[in-house]
Amino acid sequence: RCECGKCICDPDGPYSGERCDNCPTCPGNCAAKQACVQCLAFQTGRLSSEQCAEQCPFNVTVVETLPDDVMSSAEECRFHDDDGCIVTFTDGRGQEDALEVTVKR
Repeated sequence: RCECGKCICDPDGPYSGERCDNCPTCPGNCAAKQACVQCLAFQTGRLSSEQCAEQCPFNVTVVETLPDDVMSSAEECRFHDDDGCIVTFTDGRGQEDALEVTVKR
């Protein structure tokens, strides 16, 4: 709900953040970002470049090793890509509550 132009999250609910849209414990967070991670980080997967630009409202940072301190609110995710490789990424809220995704090369 909103009060005076500010979102107030349900204290008993799983959502948090400035817009009550962060839910690290909700099932499906990793799966929901899988296609975007593939197209943004590796230009592979089921999304075309146009679909990727329209459907993936975040940037990814590709690194050799995921640092231990990427983000305190980050969730670590893993999936097998189209080539059978294991893709590992974290997603969470960074500065100014912006969604940040870090992908291990």
